[in-house]
Amino acid sequence: MTGDLFTARFDDCHFDETIFPALGGDIKEMDPRTKDITWNATNLSFLDSRTNACEQEIQKIIHLQNVANQLPDAFTDSKKVTKSHVPTMNA
Repeated sequence: MTGDLFTARFDDCHFDETIFPALGGDIKEMDPRTKDITWNATNLSFLDSRTNACEQEIQKIIHLQNVANQLPDAFTDSKKVTKSHVPTMNA
């Protein structure tokens, strides 16, 4: 996780209901360009085959996540930190 926060404006979102019908709306005749979602596309598994390198990468990510979870939240000795004279800065 990078800690970045991304937001989208409503003006940036375009939803074409002629191609993607509204959820919960009336069932209309679908555009011939649309296709049903194939949730179990086994014919595409060759594009992302499971290899030993893949398994090692997953284990590395899990290990690093466990290490990160065990680290302290801060490395600063709070006894040596001086507070600001501005109360809102200390919040």
